[in-house]
Amino acid sequence: MNFNNCGRVRGYVRDKQFRNNEDSTSLFFSLLCKRSYKSKQTYDIILCKAFGNRAINMNQHILDNQYIEVSGEFESFYQSIENNQLVSYQENLPKVLRHILTVEFYHCLESKEVVKARLDNNRQAAEETVYEEAPTDKFSRSFYDGIV
Repeated sequence: MNFNNCGRVRGYVRDKQFRNNEDSTSLFFSLLCKRSYKSKQTYDIILCKAFGNRAINMNQHILDNQYIEVSGEFESFYQSIENNQLVSYQENLPKVLRHILTVEFYHCLESKEVVKARLDNNRQAAEETVYEEAPTDKFSRSFYDGIV
């Protein structure tokens, strides 16, 4: 993935922790990808589940040149993941986004590489961020309702 051409990036972190009934140490976070096809804008919720040093992409709809927003709480995401790739675009961020978080998730396309996206931990940005559209499929909808 190439984040250098994705334009303005808004990141936000909420104080919620999403736990799985099967494993109390697991963590859920969502990655909202805004993609533009001509004049039509499509939103995809990317739900990831972290177990130890693995982050599993459960939706597989990540494309290049997208507008990225991240929500969630990140507590043990700094462990090593095989085939790590560091993607840094700090210099392209607005000044308000200079406090950096590292978010690890699977880029489950052909290469299935892991990407570390660096995003902001600014509470004001979180309050100003509004979801314009919710996912419609049943799987994503159930998690989306618990996140927003």
